[in-house]
Amino acid sequence: MFQTASGRVVIMLAKRFFEEKSADARQKAQKIEHLSSISNAADADFNQKYRRNAVDYMP
Repeated sequence: MFQTASGRVVIMLAKRFFEEKSADARQKAQKIEHLSSISNAADADFNQKYRRNAVDYMP
């Protein structure tokens, strides 16, 4: 009976540990997605302003 109780405790601790890990991973993924969307917007703005002029310009 003691082994069953300690097994449950270990499972509960492991479950809590992995839940915290997955929450951290979700937060990091959200930060990366946010930064990549900023980068994509800046790239689109740059391309709209400067690439079109560079393609048209032929020395």
